[in-house]
Amino acid sequence: METFPKTTVDVFALVLESGGSDFAVVISCASLALADAGIMMCDHITAVSVNCNFEIQTVES
Repeated sequence: METFPKTTVDVFALVLESGGSDFAVVISCASLALADAGIMMCDHITAVSVNCNFEIQTVES
């Protein structure tokens, strides 16, 4: 990073089909793509998405 201090890198992601948790997947894939390209980074970035679906069942007497 000290070699090229004002360099910017643009990462574009094309989502072909959406299942709902796209943002976390795009962030993780972008970090892996930058690491695979050999771009110097301070650390790897990961993201996670959590969805809680539950029903409250009531018992009627």
